[in-house]
Amino acid sequence: MFDEFAQPKYTMEDYREWAGEITNSFLKANAMPTDTLVKIARTEELTPHQIEVLAGEANKLIHQHKYAAETDKYFAADFPHADSKMAIKALQVGEVKLAVEFKEPEKILEGPDPYEMFGIKPEEMDKTAEVKHAVKYGAEKAQLLEQKLKDKIYEVKTASESAQHSFIKQARQFCITESGSASRMKILGYLDHFVKSAGMPAGKKLLAKLAHVLMQEGLLEKAAAQEAIEYFTKEGDQKAPPSLISEKLPAQIVNGQHPLYITLKTVGDHEAEVARYMRDAELVSDKVRILKQKIRAL
Repeated sequence: MFDEFAQPKYTMEDYREWAGEITNSFLKANAMPTDTLVKIARTEELTPHQIEVLAGEANKLIHQHKYAAETDKYFAADFPHADSKMAIKALQVGEVKLAVEFKEPEKILEGPDPYEMFGIKPEEMDKTAEVKHAVKYGAEKAQLLEQKLKDKIYEVKTASESAQHSFIKQARQFCITESGSASRMKILGYLDHFVKSAGMPAGKKLLAKLAHVLMQEGLLEKAAAQEAIEYFTKEGDQKAPPSLISEKLPAQIVNGQHPLYITLKTVGDHEAEVARYMRDAELVSDKVRILKQKIRAL
């Protein structure tokens, strides 16, 4: 059962979530912690070391919940512990050894089964295995979808970062055509006006990055650049600093074919796409968690 090299790497968040499940099962349904530990370890294919870590987290959490409201915080551990050794042994032999063994009652009369004799033996229909298989299949499909969504998020984020770099590079070309920090600040003002006219809120944080780049290159004075960065990064309506304002800034209709507009729109589209994929991934992740809990309950 245990293959140290084939096991996925779990985070402490995973252990805390499983420990919470063990705790809730014990406190609300009076399920023995070791039994729930075995179910989780079997479903998640945990190694002996991982089982020991989970057992420790579960016992700490149960202790905290049982005595959280008490004034005296020291209590003997008088609750049934999640026993990692017993869980490991149960998984290795394929069954849980009970403290008391019950023997089947001896048959008083030997002979044919009366149900078979009269032809009325009830049909045995155990649907548990079938249902568990279906739920497990659903969980595997959901996990596959979750991984595909994560891959897509990474792909779109990478494309978005590339588009952001392109925007900053293109916008920088407009700034360096001017000489002097004050003139370049005016160009940043034009770009701010352009972003607002285009209705692209993602552009403001890119202009903040541009101001930082120009400062690092010595093309903007530090005080002016920091003023611009603060303006571009703050949320809500904020008055632009005087150095970004020009009386020559007219109301304008943005050219949809302008390279800056196209790049900025690409950034906005990617950000919206990432947000959608992340929302879908979160929903699928919740579904995977619920399906795994159902598998352990069957």
